[in-house]
Amino acid sequence: MMDKQKVLSKVAKLMALAKSNGASTNEVETALRQARNLMKRYNLEHIEVEAHSVDEVSVVTNTRRHLKTGCTRWQQLAQKPSTAATLPISTR
Repeated sequence: MMDKQKVLSKVAKLMALAKSNGASTNEVETALRQARNLMKRYNLEHIEVEAHSVDEVSVVTNTRRHLKTGCTRWQQLAQKPSTAATLPISTR
């Protein structure tokens, strides 16, 4: 007897195969039949299979934050006094 997580994983893979664009009609029917049989045998609901197949992803935002204050780098630079006002003016 398989544990519930393995069964959920197997059913999720079968459902993905059934939904894939490259699967033949026979593959789709076989995958759905096997998925239904496993769900019936292990008393699983469709929602459990869907919840098991949810993936987490991370997204890179390229935002820099100062860990202590939450201040971004451009805000830190904006708070510094400008050195442009103290530069000598060229008289060429």
